[in-house]
Amino acid sequence: MSLLIAAGFAGVCARLHATLAPELQLATRMTGEHWYSLRADGQHVGYFRTRARFDAAGNWAYNSQTHILMQPGQPLNIEKSLRFAHAPPHGLIQAAHLVRQGTTTEEALSIHAEGTTLTAQFEDGRRQVLSWRYQLADYLGVELALLGDSAKPRIRARVLDLSQLEAKPRTYALEGTDPTVLSYGAPLSATRIELDDDYVPVHIHASGLFEFQRTTFADALAPANPAFKSSYKIPLSAPLRNISGIERLVLQIEGADLALTGRRGGVSGGDRRHDPARTLPVNDATLADIARRETAGASDPLEALVSWVHHRLTYRAGEPTVSVHSTLERGYGECTDFADLLTTLALTLGWQARTVYGFVYDGDTPPGLAMHAWNEVMVDGTWRAVDPTFNQATIDATHIPLDDSTLARLKFLQGSRGLEAHAAEIRYSD
Repeated sequence: MSLLIAAGFAGVCARLHATLAPELQLATRMTGEHWYSLRADGQHVGYFRTRARFDAAGNWAYNSQTHILMQPGQPLNIEKSLRFAHAPPHGLIQAAHLVRQGTTTEEALSIHAEGTTLTAQFEDGRRQVLSWRYQLADYLGVELALLGDSAKPRIRARVLDLSQLEAKPRTYALEGTDPTVLSYGAPLSATRIELDDDYVPVHIHASGLFEFQRTTFADALAPANPAFKSSYKIPLSAPLRNISGIERLVLQIEGADLALTGRRGGVSGGDRRHDPARTLPVNDATLADIARRETAGASDPLEALVSWVHHRLTYRAGEPTVSVHSTLERGYGECTDFADLLTTLALTLGWQARTVYGFVYDGDTPPGLAMHAWNEVMVDGTWRAVDPTFNQATIDATHIPLDDSTLARLKFLQGSRGLEAHAAEIRYSD
């Protein structure tokens, strides 16, 4: 009986959906959240997130966040939101636009409907009455055109530019229909957009500068990307003292409702997102010879390997990731380069090894938690946590490993609102 009821209800919903105006059918069809990796010159430099939903009042709400990190410590965040009324003609009733470079707000404005008039308000208190109107059908203009005639070679739609406070026309060229590919002119070169069957972008090549590729939540934020790790820092309310003497450290992350615990020599117990043997040159004979040579006769072979990597490479923050071979050739790199080299050498010896990502204490002004990479290696049946960047055969308690989901969540919250940490507990060795 329950299946019959469900089937009948589904039929009613389908008929109701069919009676909706085309823009409402599309709006319903396109609800959901999507994540995109953002690349420039082949390097993963940020992420893009979109979300389409119905709010509690039945209005259509659209949000997006672009996060770009081209320079260490200076992330660019662009946040946009639009809200269209649930009642016809489904006009724009609210919008917001925020651009922040690092901790500096570059642009901030909001738009509100006052009766039939739209008014923009700026961060400095200025107000501006807008002469144009904008509706859900305008926002979905391209999709509506495709829905009506997918073979039409040119599509004209009104695009809302919040930065310029304009609702201006734009012409798109239909380059293909399987899959659907659109393009439009841009100052440097054309922007090309590939859509799926629901008219949601799969891949965007933006003006010859950036590429957006739809992917998973964790991969879009790229926890393994060294540019993110070295350049992100959560401020700490007070500096830590006598780091080497701390046995246990509990940090409370304000703004994320999260407590993180680190302990001296602590092992995460987790696995990498992928098998390192698939991406690292673990069968390289030259690297195997190095590993055997540097550990031969050592009372602590792992400590000897950590020391060799530490002294073989020079640390340079913000360097792009390269292969293990290229790291050795150039002789310098980021923390990930140190860690991946050690992981590779350990694997050539037949040890289990992995690169770990998380936080470590950074005492530079202002003090805080910086993204970092280190290693966990199993020797004689026991996992040990080591750090070749800091030349630590036993990591200090400020090394706090994070799983992908926690790391992605913290990066997102830090990019959108800012976070701060304080030490809830510090336990020193006797």
